[in-house]
Amino acid sequence: MFKLKAVLIFIMVGLFALPVWAGGGSFGLAIYAGQFYDSTPIKALTGFRDSQFEDHYMFGLAVNREIWASANWPVSVELEGVMAQQFGKADLTELAVAPVLKWQPFASSSLLSGVQVRFAPVGVSWLSKPSPMEPQDKQNGRFLNYLVAELAVSTANKQLSESEIFVRLHHRCTVFELWGDNVKNGEDFLAVGYRHYF
Repeated sequence: MFKLKAVLIFIMVGLFALPVWAGGGSFGLAIYAGQFYDSTPIKALTGFRDSQFEDHYMFGLAVNREIWASANWPVSVELEGVMAQQFGKADLTELAVAPVLKWQPFASSSLLSGVQVRFAPVGVSWLSKPSPMEPQDKQNGRFLNYLVAELAVSTANKQLSESEIFVRLHHRCTVFELWGDNVKNGEDFLAVGYRHYF
């Protein structure tokens, strides 16, 4: 299992660095903050009805780099790197990297053209130490899958340097025990943030 994790981390880091070497697409920098809730990402669709928000928080810094954009569809792929600090019930540092699918569901002539959806189902997340917010079964779960679902609204014209505000679900998990059976769910944060593209 360790070899699989090491290979995945190597691939993710390599993919993140590739556009920098190749002079890839747009580059974004984001800050966000959120609160822990004891549920799963799917509960967000039900309005967090059965979720309990707890006194555990996150402050994050994310870097996004576009590596591919469709010529015919409003879809692109970015690589995201995250450095986050968790505090409240424990002080933890999190590092994460993932490829992110970015979709703009509305036409550029629409009033809602600035709305964007981002989704990253598979990434790598590392914690500086085991989290008390993650139920442990066997071994510690410092390396887990990183998942992000985000809704963003642009605050500038597409032709200019773009800024946006967003709401995101920041999630760590074992992906149905793909990363091992050591953690039952992982961590979930509901966060708000601001991103600027250069």
